[in-house]
Amino acid sequence: MITLPPALLGFLDALLVREWLVTNGAGGYASGTVAGVNTRRYHGLLVAALGPPVRRTLLVAKVDETLEVDGRRADLGANEYADGTIAPRGDRMLVGFRLDGLIPVWTFAVPGARLEKMVWMARERNATYVRYRLLAGGRPARLLIQPYLTERDDHGTARGDPGRRFAVAPIAGGIRAAAREGAVPVALLASRGTFVRAEAWHWNVLHRAERARGLDDVEDLFVPGRFEAELGPGEEMTLLVTAEPDDPPRLDGAAAYLEERARQDRIVENAAHLPADPIPIPEEGGLPHRLALAADQFLVRGGGRWTVIAGYPWFTDWGRDTMIAFPGLALATGRPDAAREILLSSPGRCARGCSQTGSPTGAGPRSTRARTRPSGTSTPSTGISSASRIPRCSSACSRPSARSSTATGPGRGTGSGSTPTACWKPGSRGWR
Repeated sequence: MITLPPALLGFLDALLVREWLVTNGAGGYASGTVAGVNTRRYHGLLVAALGPPVRRTLLVAKVDETLEVDGRRADLGANEYADGTIAPRGDRMLVGFRLDGLIPVWTFAVPGARLEKMVWMARERNATYVRYRLLAGGRPARLLIQPYLTERDDHGTARGDPGRRFAVAPIAGGIRAAAREGAVPVALLASRGTFVRAEAWHWNVLHRAERARGLDDVEDLFVPGRFEAELGPGEEMTLLVTAEPDDPPRLDGAAAYLEERARQDRIVENAAHLPADPIPIPEEGGLPHRLALAADQFLVRGGGRWTVIAGYPWFTDWGRDTMIAFPGLALATGRPDAAREILLSSPGRCARGCSQTGSPTGAGPRSTRARTRPSGTSTPSTGISSASRIPRCSSACSRPSARSSTATGPGRGTGSGSTPTACWKPGSRGWR
């Protein structure tokens, strides 16, 4: 278990650059900062892989909590806006943050009560669990949870319209929402309490990391209302957000948590043969066990087979990166079946001696370069990046031809008019 030092929790800037990540083993993920502010447009509570492991779509940006004790309310969330305002300041209520395996856990303290929050995803499902527990020793409290919705490509931003609302309908245990007709629906389900409808747009939410990179950095998020539940000391509540509203995972947070922790324990057991690291870290099992858990986030199933995610949040599965990383991700961690499947599927990704660099599942490399557009318009949510239109050197090889001057993503290209170093030819002495 990794725990942030308590002295660090009082510094907002430190919390804004410390990020957490949980994944679903199918290309989807949830991510954010310890402070609760989404500093990247890639941050979100539910980034669903609609065509595993690709077609990543942000559906739920985040949730903000308010805890009411004896009639006094304390906001636990935090957002940054385009003018630099950060409100509310729930980070000031944060008294603890730790990683329980791969599961991030926050502890908030308000006068009279303490609340614990943890986040993880259902395995190979586009669904995120948020589990809350009112810790013993305090007063009863009312928990209010406000979700922020959108529907866009994970590389984009979306702007709202005062005359437009999401289509929100009540269902058993919560609501079903969609940005428009034909959009991807999302279900938000609570294990207890009620949903209070109070629709509103939150305008000009800033992603400061994108501003620093010179990319689109402002978007608008839709709030359909809030969940409210009464909790006594020691009682808990689970919120489930899922892109599979017709067949959601079970809404039993305690059982789902135990199942996920047991899965992570098996990962650590499989890596028990790894030698101890000479520089210990304050966690049982040390660095080898932590690396084995981290490796699990990059091994995913898509198209009925195992593959490797080249990196979060930008990339999906890349042939070159898969060949580089799979010995450490699969063999060293005691997962030979995954390694065997990755190797056996590799010949199908080659043509004319070239190993495919881009996504073998069909998404192509994803460009994250700035795109210029008129002020107030949104990033197109086509799911097709400009990189997918680059001329290729062969039908199965993703290397741009010498005619192309478009880069294929961060660090993936060379200068204008040249041929990027993007293919590796088996048997050669280097990159082509």
